[in-house]
Amino acid sequence: IGLGAWTLVANLASDGSAAPLPHLPLFNPLDLGIALALVAIVLWLRLAGRAGGWPLGLVAVAGFVWLNAMLVRAFHHYGDVPYRFDAWAGSLAVQTGITLLWTTTALVSMWLAARRGARLPWIAGAALLAAVLLKLLVVDLSGSGTVTRIVSFIGVGVLMLVIGYVAPPPAKESQHAPA
Repeated sequence: IGLGAWTLVANLASDGSAAPLPHLPLFNPLDLGIALALVAIVLWLRLAGRAGGWPLGLVAVAGFVWLNAMLVRAFHHYGDVPYRFDAWAGSLAVQTGITLLWTTTALVSMWLAARRGARLPWIAGAALLAAVLLKLLVVDLSGSGTVTRIVSFIGVGVLMLVIGYVAPPPAKESQHAPA
């Protein structure tokens, strides 16, 4: 629980600077520490026999927060976007990056779930895709004339077409035993 809480706090509070080392997404001390913490949590859950259900779902949520934080930290270090929420919300590039990251995450989740026949991760991916569509309408539509917004809409559209092709919903599990 402590490692999980630390990953969330570290993702929100730290911009990943480790001077004099250069910032490399995924290969900086903060991201390596978070990766080790998440792996340690998954291994502990497996050893404790709790590797399924909601504990693993919480690890997936922490991993999703980590992906978003890595993206925002990359924009901070390479795109000169201040590491503050108001700066992220006002940056067209960050908003486009988040939209495409969420859509890609939904694609991967739905594709893996369809291959394994797992309905719950597929539904989680579909819910994330619904959040992307809501974000497109509420947040991204406000700047619909910019190139980044156009890229966002086209990118989401293409990824949704791919999702429709490669990730059909898994069949519902039978509620009744065969007669």
